[in-house]
Amino acid sequence: MPYRSPWVPLLSSEKLEELRSRVLISCAIASFLTPFSSSSMAFLLPEISSYFGVEVALSNWSATAYLLALASSMVPFGRIADWKGRAKVFRAGLVTFTISSIATILVRDFGSFIALRVLQGLGSSMISATSVALISSIFREGRGKAIGINTAAVYIGLSLGPLSAGLLSDLISWISIFPLMGTLSGVSLLLSVNLPELGEGGSRPSYSSSFLFSASMICLIYGISNLDNILALGFILMISWLLLELRRGGLIDPKLLRNRSYMASSTAALLNYSATYAITIILSNYLHGFLSPSEAGLILTIQPVIQAALSPIAGQASDRRSPHLIASLGMIVIALGIALLIPLGSEGLLRVEISLVILGAGFALFASPNTVAALNSSPPKLYGSATAFLGSMRFMGQAISSSIITALMMIEEPLKAMNSALIIYVAISISGAILSIIARFWRA
Repeated sequence: MPYRSPWVPLLSSEKLEELRSRVLISCAIASFLTPFSSSSMAFLLPEISSYFGVEVALSNWSATAYLLALASSMVPFGRIADWKGRAKVFRAGLVTFTISSIATILVRDFGSFIALRVLQGLGSSMISATSVALISSIFREGRGKAIGINTAAVYIGLSLGPLSAGLLSDLISWISIFPLMGTLSGVSLLLSVNLPELGEGGSRPSYSSSFLFSASMICLIYGISNLDNILALGFILMISWLLLELRRGGLIDPKLLRNRSYMASSTAALLNYSATYAITIILSNYLHGFLSPSEAGLILTIQPVIQAALSPIAGQASDRRSPHLIASLGMIVIALGIALLIPLGSEGLLRVEISLVILGAGFALFASPNTVAALNSSPPKLYGSATAFLGSMRFMGQAISSSIITALMMIEEPLKAMNSALIIYVAISISGAILSIIARFWRA
């Protein structure tokens, strides 16, 4: 029977199914690219340092510049998507990502390379702000399953990034990873041609509010990642932005910020990534103590492979059961997986492998259902802003997670610092589980 979405023209069942497939495949490829780019660049830092003749510490800016551009612009792009149309912003992101990726093979100096990484980050920001919103706009039925498939693409990108980068670096050159990313982005762009404009008609974003948000995110993420005094300025700017938004809503509708269920899901995402992002860093350092790099890398792929396999199932389950409860279960499973790692130090490789399987299952149970819970709490006209703010909390959590282990390693010997960080991550995971349970009883 024909189905009429608020933004999709009246279509036959066959045409609607074809449109849904195109949207899902295009968004899944695009969502694959952001983590693929991040994880492959993290792996290639030594090659980047050698190629451009810069210190390894300076080469970290190839990752930092991308993350700063991505996180600081996501909410403004989400609001622009609700105003001008999500498909337009999505395609603009793919064009930006494709051009900047292919152009990278022409650069010969580090400054130009960083500038192109910033452009890649802006392209990824437009993609991340709109991909889940596009899926949610067109999938009224089966939304959880569709988001689960998209989440699986994210985890596949996360796991394949280092493997592809290493293979291409050995066979061709490290920089050949960029034409590959440009080609995939081009395929996604072709699939997105002639998509109906979804979500067009919102209000114009505030330029002052956009600047304030971007400045606050840059200061917060840079300050957290580098334990810099600029962190205090970031907190002041973020509080100022939130107060401004609650009063007039220049970027985020105040109703969304006052929506306790949505804000609980967003905070749960912040806590989840604060508890989990740096676990790969900890285990990478630990495993390199008695395994070769290739062996350590192979073991670390266990977690994202399990996540990718189970995410569509968890997403489909959230269509039938309370997504808040499934997300809470995921956080509890994550806490158990982290606790199993304590204490690191004994040669317990089997224990690490079991923990990674449990963590992969926990991530799958949390990520898709929590996203579904957040978007179910949001009005459809605000999907772009809701997805973007949720994504910003994710990147903030990544910075917090990294800063915890960084700070502990400054005051404790490495192994003790790793175990102390794992204890903190367990406590954060439990807090996130409690918050997800509470959110179920809060009406949007």
